[in-house]
Amino acid sequence: MNRKIGVLVLTGILAWTMAVSAGAADAVRLIPQSAGQVDTAQTVTDSTDVLTPLPEAEDMLLTRGELVVMLHEQAGSPVVNYAMHFTDVEQSDADAEAIRWAASEGIIQGYGDDTFGGEEAVSRQQLAVILYRYAQHEGKGFTGAWAFPLSFSDAQEVSGYAYEAMCWMTMHDILEADADNAIHPQGQVTCQEGEQIMERFFQSLSQ
Repeated sequence: MNRKIGVLVLTGILAWTMAVSAGAADAVRLIPQSAGQVDTAQTVTDSTDVLTPLPEAEDMLLTRGELVVMLHEQAGSPVVNYAMHFTDVEQSDADAEAIRWAASEGIIQGYGDDTFGGEEAVSRQQLAVILYRYAQHEGKGFTGAWAFPLSFSDAQEVSGYAYEAMCWMTMHDILEADADNAIHPQGQVTCQEGEQIMERFFQSLSQ
């Protein structure tokens, strides 16, 4: 699947964040003008010339790798000297430097089998954990002793490793429940949802 559309959608967040930090008064597009120039209606295969519809950008799922690339760019795209242990990340991969940086800062840890799964769709609780670790990297997050239960109807579905992150993200209204008061921690995140979550996240960090 062509991930170019999803990346175009999400990269608009960086322009918004830069404008906010600079005190810009004008509204900034979250979706770049160039995204509208991409033909998402159909593509032609080389072998059969059959027209195949492509998914709309807002329906594409945000991947773990794309999320890390966004945070790496937000941090200024630093280059670090760090030996990655992920067996599924090649040095030549486009997101390798972002993953290397995030791993060196403890923002990502990967899976128990030494893989990162950069092409996998990120779940809502995985997104919460990665963003929360980035917030901690920026000096935010819980400090001292704290404890409170999540009151969502599906709170029992939140994994133990993600509980603190989900508490912080929901307390700051970065992750929101649906009309049934469900937070869907195991659910996936579309690029459109990811754009909205990232906007709220960076707004919270700037306060």
